[in-house]
Amino acid sequence: MKKSTFIAICALCCSTILSLSAASSKLKPAVNIGNIVNKSGVNLDTNTFVTRLSTAIVNTRQFDVIESERIDEIVAEWNKANAGLTKGSTNAEDQTIAEVGYKLVPTITGYEENATAVTVGGAQFLKVVSKLSLNVRFLRLSDGKIAAAKEVVGEVSIKLSVAPGIEQAKGGTLAYQDCVKDAAQKVVDALMDLCYPIEAMEDEDDDEVTIKVQSERVKEGDFFKVYRVKGEVEREIATIKVTDVRPTQSTCEVISHKGKRTIKEGDICRPTKPVKQKRASTAFDDL
Repeated sequence: MKKSTFIAICALCCSTILSLSAASSKLKPAVNIGNIVNKSGVNLDTNTFVTRLSTAIVNTRQFDVIESERIDEIVAEWNKANAGLTKGSTNAEDQTIAEVGYKLVPTITGYEENATAVTVGGAQFLKVVSKLSLNVRFLRLSDGKIAAAKEVVGEVSIKLSVAPGIEQAKGGTLAYQDCVKDAAQKVVDALMDLCYPIEAMEDEDDDEVTIKVQSERVKEGDFFKVYRVKGEVEREIATIKVTDVRPTQSTCEVISHKGKRTIKEGDICRPTKPVKQKRASTAFDDL
């Protein structure tokens, strides 16, 4: 093979790989975090929440976080092109951002923080319980309509060996920082559920079902509520518990059913709090 031909083939292969890499990155939904509104009546550092949320979204590696100025420019050009007001069309990357993207609009609806002095083993501590409530709207960039709206509550309880001062501004306490982290993660969970829903891979069989989920999103012992979604109507089907985790799918035990419906392929699974299970009866119970 001539050297020039070999070089040409290598160049073609590199070009193909780069094209595929670029194409795969375009498949990531774009996310923009809109201005946060604080209606809690408490003076809070809202920038902390925006920073935490942006970092948590980036760390999923499943989204492209776009600045507001860039998003406004892309959507405006995309709308003009669709309306025939400009010649040509939006480039492929911008079109993907406009068509498969969301703007998050968070509103803080409440913040509570309660500090109580406690004594443990003769030592005094300050127990601080913090609760941050938000309403988050997920707007489609393509048309500005609300794709979903979630009520999110971040809640933490911490024990401090040295009280930071109860008179200190509520937004500056360690409890608030941890509460913001918890709330931001729950918003990311809702975003993942919207863009990458966890689904049943097959019909329920012998009180077991396999769900499609990446291993980093689930662990053994996690509980899920299973829903059947038709349009805007959702019906709860069952509660399941993860028993075996694999890289791209997990096996779950069916804990209970809601009514007479059984789980079908394509049903949506959402995380829920652990459910108390009835203890299995043994031979000793009859004694």
